[in-house]
Amino acid sequence: MRLNRKYPRLQAQPLLRRPWSFPLLGALGVICWVATAASTPDNPIAGHPSAAHFSLVTQMPARTALQASAHYIPKANQIGCPYQPTVLHFNTPLAETPHSSDFKVPLGYELPDCKLYLSEVSFETEALYGADNLNRSISHSGSIAVRDNLRPGVSGFPSSGEKQYEGLCDWEIIDPDALVGPGQVLTCHALDDQGRVIGGNRKPSKLGGTLSLEDLQGKRIRLNLKMNEQP
Repeated sequence: MRLNRKYPRLQAQPLLRRPWSFPLLGALGVICWVATAASTPDNPIAGHPSAAHFSLVTQMPARTALQASAHYIPKANQIGCPYQPTVLHFNTPLAETPHSSDFKVPLGYELPDCKLYLSEVSFETEALYGADNLNRSISHSGSIAVRDNLRPGVSGFPSSGEKQYEGLCDWEIIDPDALVGPGQVLTCHALDDQGRVIGGNRKPSKLGGTLSLEDLQGKRIRLNLKMNEQP
């Protein structure tokens, strides 16, 4: 549903840009992501990100990319804010080798007579499992919920000011003879300090957790994903 006023949103574009994939880019443009951080908003005059931010550092396996989507909403008691929620995208490249990226994620988005605040950062992971451009899969790999205050017992940031999330991605074969993808489905789950999937095979957990908005300012979050190399 659209409101009368257009809200700023950063749009995703095709991520994979290889000469051999040119004939397919038109069909895949709606499902792929740009291989850069954030593109130009629809209406740059309408608003701008806040100066307060946290750093998101990602480490990705070869032929795997991440889209981090930062969601912004008004405070519950804020009135006179005629905008839909704003979403900013921060995307890594789909490179042939392991690669890292570093982004500054704003904690707010300022609009005329209204300020939106970061409420969630969600993660989508895309990877290729074959030579063909259609041999790809996208998976929801987790999220970070941002709250004004944490419940008792919920841990915040370590004293170092850096929080790290480890994840493992794997392939589930659904049709080994598929001529048009996906013949395999990508899954990504969180790892504990011992390198084991949190929740085990029966109920594996996604990456992320809950953090407070105040604690995030000036902090660093590292998101390290690796691919299961076992056959």
